[in-house]
Amino acid sequence: MTDNTTNDKPRLYADLNVSEKIGRLTADPRIIDDANGAYATFSIAVNKQYYDKDGEIQKLVNYFNVIVSSNLEKSFEVVKRLRKGDRIHIKGEDRIGSYEDDEGNKKLSHKIRAYNVKLLNAQVQSDDTEMSEADASEVASGIVAATTSAFVE
Repeated sequence: MTDNTTNDKPRLYADLNVSEKIGRLTADPRIIDDANGAYATFSIAVNKQYYDKDGEIQKLVNYFNVIVSSNLEKSFEVVKRLRKGDRIHIKGEDRIGSYEDDEGNKKLSHKIRAYNVKLLNAQVQSDDTEMSEADASEVASGIVAATTSAFVE
C-alpha cells in the first residue's frame, strides 16, 4: 500500500473553493419556487478604491450574482428580509457554468452559491438587538484584515 491510497482506493484530496464578499444589493432579491425547490437570487456590488500611478484615487465596482437555497434555512430567512442597498457579507462557493444564448453562442456564467449571508447594516440579531453601523464596520474590517494579511505581497 502506497502513501496516497487507503484500502486500494486513492485518497481524495479536497481543493478549496471559498468566496467571501462584502457589498451592497443592487436590487431586491428574487425568490423563485420551482420543481427543484425554493431559492433566492440577487446581485451585489463590491466597491474598490485604489491609487493609480499618478496618485489619483480610482474607483472600481465588481458585480457578483448570488444564489441561496431554501435548504439553508437561516441564510434563506435573512435573504427574504434583504432590500436594495443593504450592505451584506456573503460566504459561499464559486459556480461556473455555460449556456447557449438565443443565437447559439456559448456563454459562461459565474454565480456564488452562498451558504452564509449576514446583513451588516442594522443587523437584527437573535436577541432582537440591532448591530450598529460601527459594529458592522468593525466586523467587516476584521474580515478584510484577516483576508488581506494572507495576501500581503
